[in-house]
Amino acid sequence: MKRAWFGGLAAALCAMASPCWAGPAVASRYQIADMPQQQCLERAEAAVKQIYDRANKPESERKIDRTEQSRYGTYGSYTGVVRCVTENKIVVFIGSGPERGSADGLAGRLFENWTAAK
Repeated sequence: MKRAWFGGLAAALCAMASPCWAGPAVASRYQIADMPQQQCLERAEAAVKQIYDRANKPESERKIDRTEQSRYGTYGSYTGVVRCVTENKIVVFIGSGPERGSADGLAGRLFENWTAAK
C-alpha cells in the first residue's frame, strides 16, 4: 500500500515538472535611454506598430495597451513589451510566449525597431 501511494506521488511530481507546466518563455533586451519619457514612449509605440505591420495584421487586431511606462502588443500567443524608465536612463524590451526562440526573436525585433525609430 505504501509503495502504491509513493508511486502515485512520484508520478504526480514528475508530471508537475514537465514542460507543459513550465509557463511561458520570456526573453529581454535593454538599451540606454537618455531622452525624455514621452520620446521613449513614442518610439516604443512605433516599435510595437512595426511588428503588426510585418505580420500584416488587420486594423481590428492591432491593439496597443498603454501604461505610464510601457507599450504592449499581443501577436497571437505572444506578447511584446517596451518599457521606458528614462529616470534611470533605460528601456527594456520583452517578448513572451510559448516558445523560447520566438519570444527571443520578438524581443530582438522590438529592440531593432525602437533603435531605428530615432
